[in-house]
Amino acid sequence: MTATGTLNPSGGGSIALSGTYNTETDTLNLQGSLYTFAGQYDSLGVPPGIVGGYTGPNGSGIFGCFSGGPSVVKPYCGSYINATETVGGRWNFIAIADTAFGGATFAVGSSSGITFEGTITGTGTIRTMSLQGGNPPDLVLTGAGTIDVSTGIADGTWTLQDNVAPSTDNGTWDGSLCP
Repeated sequence: MTATGTLNPSGGGSIALSGTYNTETDTLNLQGSLYTFAGQYDSLGVPPGIVGGYTGPNGSGIFGCFSGGPSVVKPYCGSYINATETVGGRWNFIAIADTAFGGATFAVGSSSGITFEGTITGTGTIRTMSLQGGNPPDLVLTGAGTIDVSTGIADGTWTLQDNVAPSTDNGTWDGSLCP
């Protein structure tokens, strides 16, 4: 089946994407002006959606596609830092209906990230977030935080346990609705 889309890079402009979606394998492949996307529908992800990898003029990364308009699907952009302030980077996630989220964190200068997913619980303006991710059992990321659904501001703490080269790191993260 034919698939099309539009990429709007943060530097401006728009790039037409075209390719295919295979309904038997639930896989998506798109190409357009220096970009290639390949992903697969994950019905068990939190939130469910098409997730995969991409390559572009600035390297490679990960992407996700989720159903719903701006009142349901909310992208958050943020950062993280460890407790000793020696490691930091981007901390981005997508909140779905203010009940679930999924995202990735990338160290400064790295194109490979650590993915995570979690839940948002509670009622009212300030809600509780809990997350898990990494590549268990080798690399385990856990965390907690709060999200203000009226202002679009979130923050919390994280712990990363490396069970291959035994070590633990921890720190804080923050984010707000992406512009």
